[in-house]
Amino acid sequence: MEKSRMFLIAAMLGGISIVGCDAGSGGIDDSDVSADSDTDTDAGTDTDTDTNTDTDRGGDAVLVIEEADGFCAVDGSIDNDHAGFSGDGFANTDNATGNAIEWSVLASSATTVTLAWDYANGGAGSRPGDLVVNGSNQGRVDMPVTGDWFTWNTTQQSAVSLEAGENDIRLEATTADGLANINSLTVSGAGISAGSCVTGDVDTGIDTDTDTDTHTDTDTDTDTDTDTDTDTDTDTDTVTDSDTDTDSEGQCVIRITDVAPGWASMNGGTTGGGTDLNSAITVTTMSELQSAASGGNIVLVEPGIYDGSLKPESNTTIIGTAPGVLIEGYISVSGEDNVIIRNIAVKGDPCSTYDECKDGSDGVYIGHGAENVWFDHVDVMDGQDGNFDVTRRANFVTASWCKFHYTYDKEHRYSNLIAGGDNETQSRGKLNITYMQSWWGERVSSRQPRGRFGKIHMLNCYHNNDGNLYGVGKEMSLIAENCHYEVPGNDVFRGGEDTTGFQGIGNIGSADGMNDSEGTVFTIPYSYSAMPASEVEAAVTDPDSGAGNTCIFQP
Repeated sequence: MEKSRMFLIAAMLGGISIVGCDAGSGGIDDSDVSADSDTDTDAGTDTDTDTNTDTDRGGDAVLVIEEADGFCAVDGSIDNDHAGFSGDGFANTDNATGNAIEWSVLASSATTVTLAWDYANGGAGSRPGDLVVNGSNQGRVDMPVTGDWFTWNTTQQSAVSLEAGENDIRLEATTADGLANINSLTVSGAGISAGSCVTGDVDTGIDTDTDTDTHTDTDTDTDTDTDTDTDTDTDTDTVTDSDTDTDSEGQCVIRITDVAPGWASMNGGTTGGGTDLNSAITVTTMSELQSAASGGNIVLVEPGIYDGSLKPESNTTIIGTAPGVLIEGYISVSGEDNVIIRNIAVKGDPCSTYDECKDGSDGVYIGHGAENVWFDHVDVMDGQDGNFDVTRRANFVTASWCKFHYTYDKEHRYSNLIAGGDNETQSRGKLNITYMQSWWGERVSSRQPRGRFGKIHMLNCYHNNDGNLYGVGKEMSLIAENCHYEVPGNDVFRGGEDTTGFQGIGNIGSADGMNDSEGTVFTIPYSYSAMPASEVEAAVTDPDSGAGNTCIFQP
């Protein structure tokens, strides 16, 4: 998401202290709340030492959040062209229903607070918004006309419930005019401070790893299996296979009728923009792609370089029509449901130092309650922060036939993070993710994946790098099945005292502990079949039909 320079003033009963004055991220940040000095070793549990200087003695705190720590993102811009604001500017949403502004607040325990917005509305009518906290609608916030755009009034919502830990606060426009301009959010309540306000890596501080490193069948028969191999048949299949079909020349083929496998098949399934190609939109430029991804569409992307960010809305399918579709930037699925992205490559913008990279964008980010998301045959490389991070209540996600890697050396090469920190308790019961027939390749140093809270199924995956593999953290369970590890001497599973459990089944390769188990794991709720581990490397790395942007689209 977009970045903004930010500050936060916390005025508390009994005194005033400055919290989190260092530069932050309006969306993607690698730091835990309140300047943690974490020494994460990707071993499943963080050893954070929180250095928050909040001196609250139990009285109510008053947080004034402007473009600073606690301010996460705006579906629009930070502007300064109307007088009367404080700080560096005000949040101005683009004019559309559903556009939103997001904040994050950390609560030491479950509590109720009062939220107040300083706003200006020089339009012709009220610009109300729905208040959504941790995915739950807590009422309508009215923002009547103030007379002009430089007259600022206050509107508030009382008795807003917060959970212990991180809380997502989102104000969503309910009219086509978007929201009023928002100067600040004031939060009044006990035991509160600015949240980490990230969409990506909250894993605090620098990992201390010492390693150097990081389908749906479209045939047309009437069989009922769920095979995961690469076949070349041309009959009519009506089931949800997770294999990759190939044409007579061995080229991977995908079709609009392919059905999402894995966790994305649950919760009613993931259908994106549907299967009616009569209304499909073909695009050749980034501006066309961004416009077409506004929701409810099937978008066919012709080969070419697309420079910028892509934020698909709910009920959207985006398919690259052939190899050679490259987005230079990032994809963010934030708070949107039922999204399909297939046969595309994503390359993050270059970064150099650890801090520069961790404060950058993920190559792909999925979070803020996004559900039923399927990424298939997507090549994700050089994400500034992570390559493919899934956090903050995201659920029912499948990454099939995806490749994760880096094309150049840099300090921060942490590929796949699940949940940003141990305090992301809002993600309990969520973050259910399948990684299948996917490849972690060159220069990945850790997080293949590393996570917390979720139920993770690794099926027929291939890892060939020198990095740390699975960090199974707080309340997370992971099943790795028929995978291949060419990661000599590294442990496949790194657990912690609060790990739920992990299990290795039928895995092969040069890593250690490939088929170990510990604790308890979940029962996989969807049907599938696994190819033998001995076939995984050849299938996943095939340049014509393997992981990544290798396919052609056939209507």
